[in-house]
Amino acid sequence: MNQFIYITLVSAFCVLPFVALWLMATRPRTMPWWLVPAVIAVGGWIFTNGAAHFYYQHLCDLAAPYGDYPPDALIDRMNFFLTYHASVLYLGWYYSLLYSLPMLLIYAALRFLRRISLPRIA
Repeated sequence: MNQFIYITLVSAFCVLPFVALWLMATRPRTMPWWLVPAVIAVGGWIFTNGAAHFYYQHLCDLAAPYGDYPPDALIDRMNFFLTYHASVLYLGWYYSLLYSLPMLLIYAALRFLRRISLPRIA
């Protein structure tokens, strides 16, 4: 179950910028341009922290059948993940903004091209 929740949260993290941009394109009064980065940052922080938590729980589920002596590869994976989890706690918002930056730039470029290519009716 932890693996399913982890995959769901990672998927939500990946889809979040597209949903925010779609809402801004279709409902500009509901989602103004200044709210998009805030929604992406807060939502991304929540999704990354949730995904990190459930991934670690998934690793614990994998180690449980071995009792006190899990394989060394699994222990190394868990130790590496603990250092990564600390950075996610403080920088999850940054990861989400960095991930969404190319999408935001493409959206801005398309809006700009649409604005200059529309013929003006007198």
